Amino acid sequence: MSFLRIGALCAAVAVTGACGGREPTREHTVVYEVSGQETAEVAYVDGDAQLIKGRVVALPWTLTVKSRTGAYMSVLTNGAGDGALVCVLKVDGQVVSTKTSTDVPVVKCDTTLG
Repeated sequence: MSFLRIGALCAAVAVTGACGGREPTREHTVVYEVSGQETAEVAYVDGDAQLIKGRVVALPWTLTVKSRTGAYMSVLTNGAGDGALVCVLKVDGQVVSTKTSTDVPVVKCDTTLG
């Protein structure tokens, strides 16, 4: 009988992730930022987990997308000019990844949404 009660309780709280360690699926706001040169080629993963191949953009560049818990988010940039490139990835307003290029003007910021 207690097995049935535990099962019912887990079913009732499944959306909170309280049973079995499962995280709830929720929407996150992801912001990509790239700066450092006049232009750069930028590739990124959009809110539907699709890779958007490199596009040349003017810097600084910012893009906001919505995605779900568990999604892999990434921005990769390649500059042609002099100077470092900087990428910043924010999730729900918090910086989760920031990188600055060194000798080669290529930089990538990524995370898996928790």
